[in-house]
Amino acid sequence: MALFANDDGKTVDAWEALAGKRYQCLECTAFLKVRKTKSRFPHFYHLKAAPSCRLYSKSKEHFRIQLEIQKQIPAAALEKQFPAIRRIADVAWEEKRVVFEIQCSAISEEEARAREEEYRSVGYEVVWVLDDRMFNKRRVRPAEAFLRGRSCYFVRGESWFYDQLEIFVEERRVKRSGPMPVRFSEIRAARGASWPAVLPPLVRERAQRSQVYFTGDVLHRALAADLGYWVRLEKQRARSRGRAIQNVFRYLCRVYLSFLNQLLSC
Repeated sequence: MALFANDDGKTVDAWEALAGKRYQCLECTAFLKVRKTKSRFPHFYHLKAAPSCRLYSKSKEHFRIQLEIQKQIPAAALEKQFPAIRRIADVAWEEKRVVFEIQCSAISEEEARAREEEYRSVGYEVVWVLDDRMFNKRRVRPAEAFLRGRSCYFVRGESWFYDQLEIFVEERRVKRSGPMPVRFSEIRAARGASWPAVLPPLVRERAQRSQVYFTGDVLHRALAADLGYWVRLEKQRARSRGRAIQNVFRYLCRVYLSFLNQLLSC
């Protein structure tokens, strides 16, 4: 599914497209047609399967999240092409040099790094929006752990965007705060902000790596409130984990010594 298509070198949106006419996909150049029904918003569909095309695999939930972000930021453009890096951004806020990348399915850490580096090479900051039907679970995949140290937020349903404080232990999310509603229309520059000297590790990482933040997110809260409780909690978790490892090691040593004593007594 796609919202835009190529029509002899011109970009046309699904609302203006003619039924029955063939268009071309902006990403893979395969042939498309428009579908307009009362129960679904207009969109283009591929005439043949194209599993390697990112636009082909987009879900209706993905499109609704795009439209909701544009609703918050009317000046933003949907499915903007970046020919220099061969990318199509879900939502691009050109005035602020920000692209929003929506993720409703699994992604590798390598792909996440590649998108961030490529968009930055053309002067754009990536803001990630992760669908919490796939993400924000107890198990944390490497890509999600990587992204949460950047400008990264969650979406619930298709219109409620939020952030949270959290603690990871290896591949597990062991603690998280309540959701913090975020307003994407209220963007702020992260560079030059006077961050507190003591911050939880993930918040500190985001402050160091992000170019922007938004009203309501963890960086905004860090400037307005004391996050010392989360710093102390993280240290307690680290100490508890260290003690647990020591206990396991001691137990294994006792088992080994007991086994060795049995062998020597034979």
